[in-house]
Amino acid sequence: MHIRYLLFFLAFMVSGWLPAIARDNTIKLTGFVMDSNKRAIELVNVFEQNTQQGTASDQSGYYELELPWQDTLILYYSCLSYQAAVRIVPVEVNQLVLNVTMTTSSKTLDEAVVTGQQRRTGSLEKVDISDIRLLPDPTGGSIEALLVTFAGVSSNNELSSQYSVRGGNYDENLVYVNGMEVYRPLLIRSGQQEGLSFVNPQMTDEVKFSAGGFEAMYGDKMASVLDIRYKKPEEFEGSAALSLLGANVFLGQASKNGKFRQIHGMRYKTNAYLLGTLDTEAEYRPSFLDYQTYMTYSLAPKWELSFLGNFSQNNTI
Repeated sequence: MHIRYLLFFLAFMVSGWLPAIARDNTIKLTGFVMDSNKRAIELVNVFEQNTQQGTASDQSGYYELELPWQDTLILYYSCLSYQAAVRIVPVEVNQLVLNVTMTTSSKTLDEAVVTGQQRRTGSLEKVDISDIRLLPDPTGGSIEALLVTFAGVSSNNELSSQYSVRGGNYDENLVYVNGMEVYRPLLIRSGQQEGLSFVNPQMTDEVKFSAGGFEAMYGDKMASVLDIRYKKPEEFEGSAALSLLGANVFLGQASKNGKFRQIHGMRYKTNAYLLGTLDTEAEYRPSFLDYQTYMTYSLAPKWELSFLGNFSQNNTI
């Protein structure tokens, strides 16, 4: 009987010691993280080096971390916009309260100088004529078909090279070729087919366009201005193209001394194949032929003679 009481007493004592031993094997760390103005800092990372365990502070700056027992804790506190803090804490009890104050971190950046370069000689925008090859244009690859893609420019007839700017009339658009104003020589009436455009894209070297706000040197029309410069070849060059809607040929040549330069372009277009796909049958076979030449002769570094010739034949029957 005495042995039974003794065993019962030993079991009771051991059951009371085990929680105390288990509690002594862990450390509970709590505290608050604040700034220099005693305001709570949220989302501060708290990390213990030896155990590789960590946590983060809540909205009130409170954090709680349970760690295995060790003699010394090495704690790291880090947060964006604050200087990191390190605390080395010797452990004597299994419950520690550690409040940390973090100071703000600021860094002065070096001076940044931003420079930009833009080559602009006026209010006109340069047009990339290489995009003409990508346009499904039934007019034969005209520059006017490319202008329709600009803001404020529209056209009511895809068989016409006429265009209007901001709802203006078709005859309010200025066209200059090599500094000379070119008047639309054919039909002005809206939506009526007038054949090939005057400007030959194969002969152009630079195209500029403005849908308003251009210089007074171009004239008093208020809609737009199209400024075109024809090529001045440095050596012999040429190109040719053929399609079901027509053909075009271009040749350019310069003299040996470079004083005389000439370019020639011929275009032919017919809409018979295109109109033949319509449901309405008719004997309507329009055809258009255009030949242009541009020749220059340099008399002096600042003096030059130039000739621009154009022949066109339009059959709209």
